[in-house]
Amino acid sequence: MSSSRAELYKREFRYKWRDGVIREWIVKQLLDLIFMQKNLPYRVLWTGVGAGNAEYVEENYDSPLNAFDLVIVDENMKIMAYLEITGTKDLEKGEELCIGAWKIFKAERFNVQDKVWYIHVLSSKIPIRVINYHRLRKIASFRQLHETSLVCGKFYCSKTSKWGSINDLIRWLQVKKK
Repeated sequence: MSSSRAELYKREFRYKWRDGVIREWIVKQLLDLIFMQKNLPYRVLWTGVGAGNAEYVEENYDSPLNAFDLVIVDENMKIMAYLEITGTKDLEKGEELCIGAWKIFKAERFNVQDKVWYIHVLSSKIPIRVINYHRLRKIASFRQLHETSLVCGKFYCSKTSKWGSINDLIRWLQVKKK
C-alpha cells in the first residue's frame, strides 16, 4: 500500500501536532472571548481534519470546510472566514514568520482566497499575528527552509512587522458583514 504525499507529510510532522493543537485552542478561545465581549454575531467552529486533536486522523481534506483548522460563521451559519493556524519561523532570516506552501495552495485549490486568514502563534511567547491570503501573497518570499529553522520544506515567509493583529481580522469581519 503506497501513501500519498499528504499522508507521508502528516506522519513526518506528527511530533509537532500537540503544539499545533495548543495554538488552535488559543486562537479559538481568544476569538470566542472577543466576539462575546464585543457582542459580535460570530462563532468559531472546529472544521479541519484533525483540528483540535493531537491524534492521527486517517482522512484528508476534500473541501474548504475541512481543509482549514477553524471557520468563523455568522448567526445564520454563513462562513465568513477560514482560519489556518501556524507557528513556523525562519530563524536564519531574523525570525521571519512563515506559512507552509501547501497552506497557500489549498486556499487556491478551493478558490476561497478572499476568506482565508493565517494566524501565527508562537506558543512559547503567545504573540499572535494575523495576515490574510492576499496580503501574504503580495509581501512574502517563497523559499526552502532547512533544519536550522526547526522544520524543512517550502514556505512563504515575511517580516513580523508586515503582519497584523487579531483586531485586523475583527475589523475585516465587521466590514464584510455590512
